[in-house]
Amino acid sequence: MRGGGGGLDLSVGYTATLTAVLTASLMNGQNANLWIAILVALALGLLVGSANGFLAAYVKLPPLIVTLSIALKDMGSNYVMPSIAAAVVGGVSMSGGEGNYFGVILGAIFLQTLTNLLVAIGLGDAGKWLGFGIVLFTLLIVFVSDRRVR
Repeated sequence: MRGGGGGLDLSVGYTATLTAVLTASLMNGQNANLWIAILVALALGLLVGSANGFLAAYVKLPPLIVTLSIALKDMGSNYVMPSIAAAVVGGVSMSGGEGNYFGVILGAIFLQTLTNLLVAIGLGDAGKWLGFGIVLFTLLIVFVSDRRVR
């Protein structure tokens, strides 16, 4: 979607955290409530995504501002960088409008594998963030080089 000038969705972590808290309270420790919690989680994700998309595409607000405005900044912030990295590694354009789900899934699998490798060799969270940074920096260099060639 290019509506509001392209951009990043920073609401992923916040939406995931809000959904987790809400569905956990709905389940109240009862597995019998699982399907209700799943339906509520899907509805909440659809609601937040639709609101973000509407504000960016039709109201023409910058997606960065729209999605950052629901920050409740530090809830779920650990999910923001990996979700952006998975999208970029998967081939999604940083200016929006280009990419596909299959590429993002492959990007997420690649980054999870990288994370597991870095943690297994003892680098922990610092190593994970360093690995994400190196991958993103490398892709940025490739992207800029590719644009210069054209």
